[in-house]
Amino acid sequence: MKDLISSLIIRYILTFIVSFNFLFFSLGTARAQSAEILRLKPSGAEHMAFSYFNLAQIAPNIPSLAINNLSGSADHNAIQSEINRLQKLLGDTRPAQQYIIINDFVDFTAKQGAYGERLFVFPAFNAEFFQTASYHDLHLMIAPKDIENFNEIELSEDQINQFMRSFDQEAFIGYALHIRAKHATREKITLEDDIDYNVISGDIAYLAFLDRTGDPIWQYKAPWYGETTKTELDTLYHRDGAATSREMQSIRDEITNIYKK
Repeated sequence: MKDLISSLIIRYILTFIVSFNFLFFSLGTARAQSAEILRLKPSGAEHMAFSYFNLAQIAPNIPSLAINNLSGSADHNAIQSEINRLQKLLGDTRPAQQYIIINDFVDFTAKQGAYGERLFVFPAFNAEFFQTASYHDLHLMIAPKDIENFNEIELSEDQINQFMRSFDQEAFIGYALHIRAKHATREKITLEDDIDYNVISGDIAYLAFLDRTGDPIWQYKAPWYGETTKTELDTLYHRDGAATSREMQSIRDEITNIYKK
């Protein structure tokens, strides 16, 4: 009987050790994944623009974009190289996988909820929230869908303590926002700055609020974050990165015409 009890105790201890190690490993993996997500660079205007071209099914003037990207002293080979790069980018852009990443700051206030919960409130995160970007003559409004759902977040005591350790009394918080772009409008919206904007909207894939050292104090990740479903949506003049001979001849003709001017 003693041997049986000893065997059960040993088995329980071993099970606890294995479970603890698995939990520790899982937490370590989650932290590593969070750190990897936060290290991703914010999206440039070019990525946002090509996501827009893809979603709106618009074929941009690649030679014109290439020339605008280069200095006035660029030679024929440099222009052709830039055209090739943009043509490939047009075919490779997959908004469903290549999220628009925004790193910025947002104002906040703190309050106590009706049941004593600790809340941070972000007034700017409402149904009219958007970010802007410009790529040559294309001006974009980036609108994350349902961001008003994150207008208030509840923080634990540990999260509050983490934030306060580096807080400098300035009423703003850094955030990292990843958006899976899904829709784009061809119609333009004119804002108070008298600039016409096209809209890209999409789902929130990831949102983190950061302390002053850049570490997340709170984060949300959509269940589908990181999915790599291939989209069949390609632009009219380009498919899977391969230009036709007619397209290439058209590009050569346009370069020639530009050099004649």
